[in-house]
Amino acid sequence: MHVEYLVPGIKKIILDNGLRILLARGPHTKKAFLMVGFKVGSIDETEENFGIFHFLEHILFKSTKTRKGRKILEELEEAGTKVNAETNVNCTVLYAKVLPHLLKKIIGIFFEMVANPSYNSREFQLERKVVLEEFESSRDDPLEYLVDFAFFPTLFKNTPLAHSVLGAPENLLRFSKEDLERIKLEYYVPGNMIIVVMGRFDEEEVVREIEATFGGLAPALVKPQKLVVGLDNSQNIKLVPRKTTSSQVYLCLGYKVPGSLNRDFYRLSLLDGILSEGMSSRLFVALREKRGIGYGLGTVFGDFNQVGTLFAYLAGFNKKRFNEAVRTILEEFRQLRDKRVNERELRRAKNQVISSHDEAMERIEFWAGQILRKEFFEVPYDFRRFPKNIER
Repeated sequence: MHVEYLVPGIKKIILDNGLRILLARGPHTKKAFLMVGFKVGSIDETEENFGIFHFLEHILFKSTKTRKGRKILEELEEAGTKVNAETNVNCTVLYAKVLPHLLKKIIGIFFEMVANPSYNSREFQLERKVVLEEFESSRDDPLEYLVDFAFFPTLFKNTPLAHSVLGAPENLLRFSKEDLERIKLEYYVPGNMIIVVMGRFDEEEVVREIEATFGGLAPALVKPQKLVVGLDNSQNIKLVPRKTTSSQVYLCLGYKVPGSLNRDFYRLSLLDGILSEGMSSRLFVALREKRGIGYGLGTVFGDFNQVGTLFAYLAGFNKKRFNEAVRTILEEFRQLRDKRVNERELRRAKNQVISSHDEAMERIEFWAGQILRKEFFEVPYDFRRFPKNIER
């Protein structure tokens, strides 16, 4: 076992099998937070298995070799646990917020879920239907459909970022229990795993329980997937007609930008703030206040470490005003590119961005996720120095 400190207050323990444990006390909270993360996501998939990691995440909550699926959920919730999981582009996580004296039990249950799934045939087929319903639900949401199935495939064409984390229905219908077990054995290994424990907990008891469970997994490493995406922004327009009785349209417009591994990350965070942080932001004023276009609008600064995207969205507006909306957004982008931002507007944006970040940091889930991400991807982002970096 090796012990070191990442920053004051965050202890890193590396077990003999390569598993990393990150511990951070939070006396301001009455609960403990547990996150088990795997450095794998949709960019590690191929065309033949798009969606397999998201499906595997679902199956983890089903029966293990010692517990029935319903029993797992009952035990988790009897412990007062708020539990969930998610799969994204480059990471899969299980997490739980739990009463401190029951944390040891939850660690044991999470270990069972990760290490000993039974792949019960009936549960497997039922969960396949659930994931297919999730896929269809995503496609039924106009904005979600536009982002995941039109904007990203166009912007990131011919790269691993072009396909949805949810995968493809034809793959979901084809996946077997053997497919999931094979991919789990390859990626759900100690060298590709981090466990984060935050909040209020007994450190000695927690480390001992993790050693007794996850520490028994056989050592293994995963060859990291290198995401290579150019930052060229050749003009692409994709119109997606859909049969609907609605007179409204939805719009996404944006660019590829550097991600958080680039020194411009903080400047891009400010551009995002200038464009849409608050009701006095540029897009809100230009579209809603001056022209009465749209209701749901904003920008998204999506970060995938090496590369990112900064795009504006306009959800549900009169299709007769489509060209006007596009011209307005492009003009705001041009103004940002060509004209210096005045000091008052820059100050407002800095305050808004720092305030939003501080508010997010009050949530233990966000804090744990940032620590996990920093350790997995060697992101130079330091949440403690975020305000100072924005102020530069």
